[in-house]
Amino acid sequence: GAVGAAIFFVAVFVPPAGAGNPPEATVRLFGGEGIDSGVGVFSRTDGSLAVIASSSAFGDGDNVTCLLAVDLGGAMTSVVSFGGVGVELPGVARKSGDGGFIVVGIYNHPPEIEVFDIVLMKVSVNGELEWQRAYPSPGGSAPRDVCPTRDGGYVVLGDAYNVPEDGFIVDRIALMKTDAAGTPQWQRLYGQGSLNHGTDVVERCD
Repeated sequence: GAVGAAIFFVAVFVPPAGAGNPPEATVRLFGGEGIDSGVGVFSRTDGSLAVIASSSAFGDGDNVTCLLAVDLGGAMTSVVSFGGVGVELPGVARKSGDGGFIVVGIYNHPPEIEVFDIVLMKVSVNGELEWQRAYPSPGGSAPRDVCPTRDGGYVVLGDAYNVPEDGFIVDRIALMKTDAAGTPQWQRLYGQGSLNHGTDVVERCD
């Protein structure tokens, strides 16, 4: 039978020469057989674009995290993939203070373990994987957001599943602070009742 495919696209809007006309869009599709999805897109100092995506078309493994370089004409000029055997799905990508990227997602390596854990990846501005850290959770967890902090570290927001508490199994909002190398400095669980879910995290000015 036919193999289904999900691809992602990047639309580059180019202002027209004449004022008052709507911008023209150049749309490009990337991916192949399997599941591919875009996570974030960022502008670079040279005018090109950096695209963080989850893909089964680039690299090895069922799904990997990849960084695509796209010029302003919409052409892909390079692609770098991270990950390996098993499933690795990036969920949120942010710009880091050094111009690179911090990516949080889920993974299960090896794939026979059916519990997903949070993984944090630091990618340089040139697309090199600087480090990758996994944070196991006995009942599984899912990331919701990541925020670079003023001290050079990161705060990761997620959901912790199947947490034993007072004889019950509950879901909790999980918050973790790491240093610049991804080493955990502290972790906290928040919430009441059985179901709790986080959405976004930001660092306050105070």
